[in-house]
Amino acid sequence: MSYGIQIKNASDKVILDSDEGSPVLVQVRNGTFTPLQNRYNVGTGYTVSQETSYASLASSPTLLHSDTIIAHRNTSGYLGHDVRSGTDGINPGIFATTSAGSPVVKWVQIKGINASGLSNHDSGYGLNVFDGTGTAVSNLLFSTNATSALQIVEVGTFDPPAGAGNYYKDITINSTEEHYALISTSAFWLQDIILFSGAIVKEQLACYEYIYSGSTLQTIRLHSALYDYGGNASSVTITRIDNPSRIFIIFKIRS
Repeated sequence: MSYGIQIKNASDKVILDSDEGSPVLVQVRNGTFTPLQNRYNVGTGYTVSQETSYASLASSPTLLHSDTIIAHRNTSGYLGHDVRSGTDGINPGIFATTSAGSPVVKWVQIKGINASGLSNHDSGYGLNVFDGTGTAVSNLLFSTNATSALQIVEVGTFDPPAGAGNYYKDITINSTEEHYALISTSAFWLQDIILFSGAIVKEQLACYEYIYSGSTLQTIRLHSALYDYGGNASSVTITRIDNPSRIFIIFKIRS
């Protein structure tokens, strides 16, 4: 390489090469909302006070499920991609249950950009690597001066451990820092069909559950189960969902 930077590990393998032009993940836009949804309760049914659709969260352009969205909640509760909200039809959005303690959900749209797409690369301190033809942003090969970056904390699949009665697996966090989960690969789906013989209610729960102790996020629980409440909804049958291709990613934002 004529210009650039290479970083190698102890085995002499390249782990960073500015010539490759690898993108970095940065924030595009973000926002917050107060979750008001609830899961189904045996004997009392369910309520959906507010549908938090992607379209209601941002416009110009409209926020879509196909955008890369990560989210965080500051109290215990569920979080994931809402495939179907309530009983009024398809309305994709973020599924987040209400809870005590004034819950707030933060969402962030992210995308990968190359160094030449950064702004303010020459502000503050950091490392810039140029291609040798100039020092404009268009000449950047690598830069540490992104206004924000994402650190991957955990990555894996939603598969619970094998065995009867296993419908989730736990990821230990034990931190007061904000941890964000990738929304698009999770899924909450509620099917409420009214028949002459009564209602059939089924709920797919393949999403995240944040579990706090005080201000400490102890665990992010990965659910992968189908809840069948039957015709009279007086009991529930839970079936483990095998999701070998449904991945999760948990991030922290560095800024």
